[in-house]
Parts: sequence; structure tokens; C-alpha cells
Amino acid sequence: MNLESQLQAAWLQVTKHFCTRSGPLVRTIEDIDPTALQASWLMCVESIQTIFANYYGYESVAARFSVPKDYAVFMQIIGGGWKWPFSLEWELFEAQIVTIATESNFRLFVSEAEEDEPPMDSGFWLSIGSWSDKHEYLLCCDQNHSYYGVVIDGHDSHPWLNGVEFGGCYPMAKSFLEWLLLHGGS
Repeated sequence: MNLESQLQAAWLQVTKHFCTRSGPLVRTIEDIDPTALQASWLMCVESIQTIFANYYGYESVAARFSVPKDYAVFMQIIGGGWKWPFSLEWELFEAQIVTIATESNFRLFVSEAEEDEPPMDSGFWLSIGSWSDKHEYLLCCDQNHSYYGVVIDGHDSHPWLNGVEFGGCYPMAKSFLEWLLLHGGS
């Protein structure tokens, strides 16, 4: 099975699993046309590359920043913008929110942090979703990092703030596809 088929099958399981828990996932974006999803995703990646490059330099970002293929393909064929509005709420961010959340975290924990408090982890992380009010799903997009491709749960934490080995950063899956399978009940 090719990657696109694997992602679609995993996503189908995710939607079924959430539906059995209390109710269906709700789409939070209106334009789900494949062309719109791709354009939105490309704008997201370009914006984030610029944010990182303004701090670390364009050469460093070009050498290190790489969105794992499974997540990039997902964002272009299915797209984020999903919410489970029950109980402790679960959300998979749309591309625009990925940009906003990642930029906000980067500004708070890295680029505008106190000089005597450098980031605890210099890897490139994308904010891809959340659940409850204290958990943020983060995807490592730094191909030079030991956690490249890993999805972590930042429980009142972020690798830039406390380091990836801190007790509040819990590795959930070795890849985005594996993370989807986890949420699909597999």
C-alpha cells in the first residue's frame, strides 16, 4: 500500500474511533478543495521556514528543516482542520493554525526569550494539534535531530522551553502515520 493509501486508511480509522467515543470529528475549515489544501500547506511551510531562517539563518534551515513526508502528504490530501468538541476536546490544526501556533511558541521560547535563558532544544518543531487545555502535539521537523519525525505530547511543556527529555514532553509515536494509527485505536 502506498503512503497516500496508508494515510487515508489510518484517517478513516481515526474518524471511526472518535465517533464511537461520543460523537464525530467536526471539520473546522470550509475550503477543502485539494488545490486549496495544497496552497495553504505550501504557504504554511514557507512562513515557518522564514521564521526559523530569520533566527538561525537560511543556510542552516535549508540544511536541517524538513517536514516528514507522511505529515506533508496528509496536509495536502486530507488536511488539518479537525476538532472533536466533546469531553477534553481534541484538535488537529489546519495549516494556518500550524503556522500561528508554531510562530507563537518560537517567539515565546526562542527568538524573544531572555538572553540568559536560551532554548533548551534547538530543533525545529511544528505545533500540529492539541487536546484538553494543557497538551500540545508537536512534530520534529529537524532532520539532524534524534527525534526527527517523532510526535510528542507537550504536557504544559515544549522542547524549546524544557528540552525534549523533560518529563512534560512525552514521545507518542515515531511518525505522524503511527500517531494517526494510535488515535485510530490500533
